[in-house]
Amino acid sequence: MSYRWVQLDVGGTIYTDELAERPDASPAFAVLSPSGGSLGTGTGTVDSVNTTLSAGAAAGATSIAVTSATGVTVGRRYLVGGTEETGGEWATVASIASTTVTLSRPLVRAQASGAAFQGTRVSCTVTAAMAATIYRGCRCEITYAVSSAARPVVAVEFDVTRYRLTTGLTLDHVRDLDPTITKRAATGTVWARVIDAAWERIVNRVGLQKDPGGLVGAIDLTQPHAIAVRLLIAEQSLDEDGIARATELRTRLDTELAAQLAARAFDDDQDGAVESHEGWYRTINITRG
Repeated sequence: MSYRWVQLDVGGTIYTDELAERPDASPAFAVLSPSGGSLGTGTGTVDSVNTTLSAGAAAGATSIAVTSATGVTVGRRYLVGGTEETGGEWATVASIASTTVTLSRPLVRAQASGAAFQGTRVSCTVTAAMAATIYRGCRCEITYAVSSAARPVVAVEFDVTRYRLTTGLTLDHVRDLDPTITKRAATGTVWARVIDAAWERIVNRVGLQKDPGGLVGAIDLTQPHAIAVRLLIAEQSLDEDGIARATELRTRLDTELAAQLAARAFDDDQDGAVESHEGWYRTINITRG
C-alpha cells in the first residue's frame, strides 16, 4: 500500500483502489486516530465511470469500445465484465481516442457487448477539523455494499503532517533530462502509471523516515521525482548498462532528496514553531567499518 498523508489543519483527500467491486452507492467512512478514537465521519465519492462495452472484445484484444469515455483516466485501472471471480478482469488504460480505450495489456478473457466497464476508486475527504492534530497511523475505514450485501470494511492508513509534498513533474520534463528514456522503456509502458509509482516511492521515503511534525511547509520534490521515474525505467533492464544506470540513479536520488530536504525548515521539538536553535533538517550518514 502506498503511503498517504493529509496536512495539519488543512486536510485532504484519501483514496483507495482496493475495492474489488463497484459499490451500490456512495460509501460511508469513519476517520479514526491511531488509538481508535473517532476524528469524524463522512460520505465517500465513487469513481464516476460506470458504462458498458459498445462492442464485444475478444481475448487478446488491446483496445475496447465503450459507450461513454467520460471520466475515463489514462493510467487508471477499471473492471471489465465484472469481478475476476465472475469472469471479468482488471484493465489499465494506456490511451483514449473518442470512445476507443487502448489497454496497457491484452485482455485475458473475451467480453461481450454490454459488459460492464467500471471504476471502483473511492475518495474520502478528510476535513481540516479531522486533521487538527499531528498523527502517525490514522485510518479511514470505508463501509460499502454490493447488490445490497455488506462487504468487509476497507481500511486506509494515513498520517497527519505539518508538511505538504508537491511535484510538477510531466513526461516532457523527464525527457528534457533524458531524451532517450522513451526508447529504453518497455513496449506498452503507461507513463502516467510510471510517474505515479515514482511519486509514491518519493513520498514513502519521506513519510516513513521522517516525523510527521518535523518538516515544515510546502516542499517541492519535482527534481527527485524526475530521477525516480528514470530509476524505475532503468530497473526494468537486465543488461549491464541498465544495472549500472540504476545503481547510479539510486545514488543520485539519495543525494538529491537529501539536498531538497536539507533546505527545509525543521521543527525538532514539533511545537509548531521553528526556533533559532532548531534551524534546518540535516542528514548524517554513518558508515559502520
